[in-house]
Amino acid sequence: MMVAFEHLSTPTMTSAFSSLPYWWVASPPDAAPLTDVPAEADVVVIGAGYTGLSAALTLARHGKSVAVLESRHPGYGASARNGGMLGPSFQKMSIGALVAKYGEAQAMSVLQESMEAMDYTLDLIDTEGLSCDLQRVGRFRGAVIPQNLESMKRETALLERYIDLRAEFVERADQHREIGSDLYHGGVVYHRDAGLHPAKYLNGLLASVRRLGVQVCAETRVAGIERTETGWRVRTTRGELRAGQVMLATNGYTDAAWPWFRRRLVPVHAAIIATEPVPATVMDRLFPKRRMHGETRRMMNFYRPSPDGQRILLGGRPPVWGGRSDGRTARHLHGRLCRIFPELRNVRVQHLWRGNVAFTFDHAPHMGQHGGVFYAMGYCGSGVGRATYFGHKTALKMLGKPEGKSFFDELPFSSFPGYTGTPWFLPAVLSWYAWQDWRDLKFR
Repeated sequence: MMVAFEHLSTPTMTSAFSSLPYWWVASPPDAAPLTDVPAEADVVVIGAGYTGLSAALTLARHGKSVAVLESRHPGYGASARNGGMLGPSFQKMSIGALVAKYGEAQAMSVLQESMEAMDYTLDLIDTEGLSCDLQRVGRFRGAVIPQNLESMKRETALLERYIDLRAEFVERADQHREIGSDLYHGGVVYHRDAGLHPAKYLNGLLASVRRLGVQVCAETRVAGIERTETGWRVRTTRGELRAGQVMLATNGYTDAAWPWFRRRLVPVHAAIIATEPVPATVMDRLFPKRRMHGETRRMMNFYRPSPDGQRILLGGRPPVWGGRSDGRTARHLHGRLCRIFPELRNVRVQHLWRGNVAFTFDHAPHMGQHGGVFYAMGYCGSGVGRATYFGHKTALKMLGKPEGKSFFDELPFSSFPGYTGTPWFLPAVLSWYAWQDWRDLKFR
């Protein structure tokens, strides 16, 4: 999809600008012929992203017949659009807050399962032989204000009491060893984190489940399900099928057919840019260790080199006000990139793409059953490892395996009074976060 005329006049963007994900250049969406919806299956999984495909893989390995139904093409949602960063994905709260809310034993379970999610994903990539440009390079998280570094030091000390975190502090005087930027006041390196190519990973999972006989039905939207004496009748836009069990794995793309789940998910719009090729000498200076990167801003940006080391990818929130055209969003994110790396002001954007990230009201992921339907969703912006692991764990629950038990089974999946799935409150919340970030940078 090439850019319309309005973009060609925008100096931020190249003449070859595309609004398709950069990842789809090397690993385009699945183009296999449409598969007929089977008459029946042991399990129907709704959603062909990381969660659904991981669940299908585990179920098929245990001898179940599985049909995966996808309203668009496999990986259409966040699974083939994300930043490709893999880490332990701790909850969006401090360790002290975790302990205060759940108690020390349960807080430890949260941390340990977060590590297990990352380790399971890495093991799966290895055992399945998935060619997804996996890079075990670690992640640097920059402290935007000096107080952030001190709080990260305290937090890291607490974390290391419970898990093998493998973190390293970096003072401001030494941060050019990690990043060619003066924006931060030091930071922390998390050595266990990794990067991958999200679309290659998605297509690798897709190939694996197909080898096991899983039927993946694209362009098949589920219109509703009904209980029967033997299980479920699933109605789709391409016919009906019978199933013994049903799993919902639609996350930030959960539609109106699932009102109970929509009331518990907050779809947050996100965007990522990929630059035109950057000279190797510049990449060496800005990303000397080719790590993944993040920061402590509330409206934080995540960024990284492309797997081939030739481009820079940066993701974050589009402009809160004033419209979200491609030109405006590209300028906004390019401005954020240049705030980190001022020397990139003349490097232009070649790709910009968008998608939904599913948050929950307690900032925790959830899995379990509702009305007999199994589900896993709500990864709060950290979905590569979580989705893979939660899909696997949910499949184990469906198989009746004790290994499917998780701390996250016990969390109440709460909503907000009057909320129906349209996050009308987000502009105000995001504006408040943006103002706090501006204040921190202005007066630090």
